Amino acid sequence: MTVGSSLSKSSSMVKQSSAVVTSEELAMNSSHPNTQTSAYQPLTSKMIQMKDVAYTRRRYLHSSLPLFIAGILIGFSLALLVISAMKKPQQPITYGRFLQLQRMMLRNQKGPHRTKDEDDDIADESVKPKHFHDHGDNYSDDLSNKVRVLCWVMTSPKSHQSKAVHVQMTWGKRCNILLFMSSKEDANLTNLVALPMDAEDRNHLWQKTKLAFHHVYDHYRDQADWFLKADDDTYVIVENLRHFLSRQNSTKPIYFGHKFKTLVEQGYMSGGAGYVLSRESLDRFAERGAQICRQDAGGSEDVNMGDCMMKLGVEAGNSRDKYGSERFLPLTAGDHITDRLPDWFFAYTAYRQNGGEKTISDSVISFHYTDAIMMHLLDFMLYHVRPYGLYPWYEKEDIGDEPNRASDVTSH
Repeated sequence: MTVGSSLSKSSSMVKQSSAVVTSEELAMNSSHPNTQTSAYQPLTSKMIQMKDVAYTRRRYLHSSLPLFIAGILIGFSLALLVISAMKKPQQPITYGRFLQLQRMMLRNQKGPHRTKDEDDDIADESVKPKHFHDHGDNYSDDLSNKVRVLCWVMTSPKSHQSKAVHVQMTWGKRCNILLFMSSKEDANLTNLVALPMDAEDRNHLWQKTKLAFHHVYDHYRDQADWFLKADDDTYVIVENLRHFLSRQNSTKPIYFGHKFKTLVEQGYMSGGAGYVLSRESLDRFAERGAQICRQDAGGSEDVNMGDCMMKLGVEAGNSRDKYGSERFLPLTAGDHITDRLPDWFFAYTAYRQNGGEKTISDSVISFHYTDAIMMHLLDFMLYHVRPYGLYPWYEKEDIGDEPNRASDVTSH
């Protein structure tokens, strides 16, 4: 009950009481024989009833006042909380929050092909390139001379400092030849090729891919045996790539990566995980692709490349090891190890997954969605940390290649 309703009720009771006193007074005056003596009786009765009304009013006021005060205090407190929340400063994005947002984005995707520009990703330009001691960079010099790999990295002007420069400081320097394919020059990136792009966005990645491979063919065809395309957020263990390719024939029309089974009849390789073409595949693409493959600039780069390779008679090879574990990973290492994989991945991937850490080969080659911090961390842990008493895995184990087995292919 509110204070206003209490006061209204009390006022009504006063009016009713006053009416009762007046009627009684008239009745007593008309019936009593001695009007002078009985005239005091109705006045006394009226005063008593007025005191009762005043008492009733005070009682209602005292009982409602605490509730009224409590309501004011509660309302004032809620108002302060709302104002405080509205004025709370925005907290900076931590690395843990970055990974959380990244996982949410991947789970909300309906497939591996993003709809927004690559430059819209969260990037931290405050991460500065670092140089560690390089005692771990010389173990595979002999293999480097035997299996020559050219790596070209797809990037854009907005990603030069936040992504591409970290590739240059980490895994990129282990390629026989490293090129960055963009649309503008940048003195901070060595061997950057400014391609004549119509526009710099996701709708022109296929155009950038075609121009990049043609540039490689025109200028570097005879200087390498294998030609790797990677994104600027892909991390590649180049030594494992060479070890895998050392058992392959670069004169054969074949290319390798993480195979997806949809959209292209023989499957196609994930663009984010990176894919590598043999020299014969590069030759066919550069010499006949313009007449056979998609002519315009649009469409998903990796799907168009897969369709082009199939039309050119280039095989979509199997890059898994003999245990069925993947070497090229289209998601982060953490996503694969912990089985935190989005639903679309299982709808796209060509082979049955072993699950958890068994999904990843001991001779893994690439990881996708690698930010600058993780890129330097992976590089340090792989090439500079040496657990005491452990021998290199390649002296102990035989990690061979996985033959194509129909039983391992997921159903369409």
